This record gives sequence, C-alpha cells and structure tokens, in this order.
Amino acid sequence: MAVSPDGQHLYAASVVSSAVAVFSRDVNNGSLQFLQHFTNTDISDSGLAGASAVKVSPDGRHVYVASRTDSAVTVLTRNSTTDY
Repeated sequence: MAVSPDGQHLYAASVVSSAVAVFSRDVNNGSLQFLQHFTNTDISDSGLAGASAVKVSPDGRHVYVASRTDSAVTVLTRNSTTDY
C-alpha cells in the first residue's frame, strides 16, 4: 500500500485480483472510502497481472505498480482534477 504525499489517497495493490484499488483517506482519523480500481483487464496490456507493490511519486503526479507475474512496472498518472 502507498499513501499520496498529501495523505488524502491510499493505493493498494492486489496480487490475486491483478489490480490497484484507490481509496480516499480522511487525514484526521484515517478512515477510508473506496473510489475505484484498475485491473489488468481494464487497461489493455497494462502489466498489472500479479500486482505486488505500489508507490506514489514524491511529487504526487504518478503511481507506480510492480507486477510479479508480468515482470513489469506500470506507471499511472494521477488525475489533476480529482487528485487520484
């Protein structure tokens, strides 16, 4: 899992689902609300099969997902309007 630099979003990688889930995070109490997910089938040839690790860039502009099955790193660009 990885939290965005502003603390407002959490990203979780799933090996079994070959996906990355996105949650909004309350910075005061840490509670989470599911927003959306990206799967290997949602993004053609995404390299998310067996997603095993996730990291948000220090500037908060990108999310990097390491895939054990695809032996790949997928780069997702965060939406500047929604910040996720």
